[in-house]
Amino acid sequence: MNAFEQMEWPVWKTLTDQEKQILMRQVLMYFVSPLTLVRNVTLKDFAIQGIKCRTFEFTIDGEPFVFVPGQKETILGWDQGLEGLSLREIMAGDAAFTFLEGKDKVTLPTVEELNEVVNEFTSPLRKANIPPMIVSKYPIPFGATYIGSLNTVTGSFTGEVGKFSPMEWEIKKQVFPKLSEEEAFLFDYPKVLFKENLYYAALDSLNNVYHVYAHENTTLSLEEKKLRKKNFYLPNEDEYEYLLSAGARRLFFWGNQQNFFNGTKITPEFSVLENMFGLAVPLSKTQQDVIAAKDVVKGGYVDYSARTLIEAILPLSPYYRSKVTLPENLSAEVYTYRKISRIVEPK
Repeated sequence: MNAFEQMEWPVWKTLTDQEKQILMRQVLMYFVSPLTLVRNVTLKDFAIQGIKCRTFEFTIDGEPFVFVPGQKETILGWDQGLEGLSLREIMAGDAAFTFLEGKDKVTLPTVEELNEVVNEFTSPLRKANIPPMIVSKYPIPFGATYIGSLNTVTGSFTGEVGKFSPMEWEIKKQVFPKLSEEEAFLFDYPKVLFKENLYYAALDSLNNVYHVYAHENTTLSLEEKKLRKKNFYLPNEDEYEYLLSAGARRLFFWGNQQNFFNGTKITPEFSVLENMFGLAVPLSKTQQDVIAAKDVVKGGYVDYSARTLIEAILPLSPYYRSKVTLPENLSAEVYTYRKISRIVEPK
């Protein structure tokens, strides 16, 4: 069995930590650009809804990445409608009632009609061979280049200080405003800070930091060219779905029964979950994910104009897809992507 076969998930699960570390050293040596700096290589356990993976998290030029083992003949896509979902929660639970509050008279669809909607807006059922990959842990705003993180507790910045300096005062003014005691009690950190052609900062509430990016207006083709210089690519639809779902037969990666309703919001404000591979996935998305196909985008935001709760949160499914014609210039406020490096055997 060669090294590439050992990086298939069924075999990867059986390896000792020492064997995994040997493989990871080879991956980082041969599949990461020598022009980059790899640090903080750490073996970690990730799990969600009973699906577990012990894999590596590390940084490349300060940016967080994870190693995702491959999987042959994994099942992707969805043609099961509402199967496995709680109909009570979808049609009559507290979240569903709150979702409908304030709406004019709504004629609720039948279960059969909802089945058709779910199947229509998800990708077709299929099998795919997925290679092992190095994947950016966080979705990247389009046109953004990671430069470091700003701690919301200490105010300290870790990363490329020289690139942060031109934007430091403006960002810190918004993150640490001068407030009265009453104002401070009511203050919430801004979810996103964005100034076109200067910076983009996204709040990571899990780790009490902002991920800070330098921003530059660019085109889709130029962005892909920049990625290729360091052996990175946009995932195709198969790879994207696998990265978020591991091929689990669930419409949502967090499981079909879990309810995030907090009394007012369908999903917690700007919450992030780590999935079974350690990828950070925002629940309150405001952007769609760009993949290698130019006529499809993945993911999306909770649609409060939808008729039912399931239709509202369907864009959070890994299998959700929107048919589009992507413009050449993509806004960081509208689009994100995951960059990947495929670990494949030379032919």
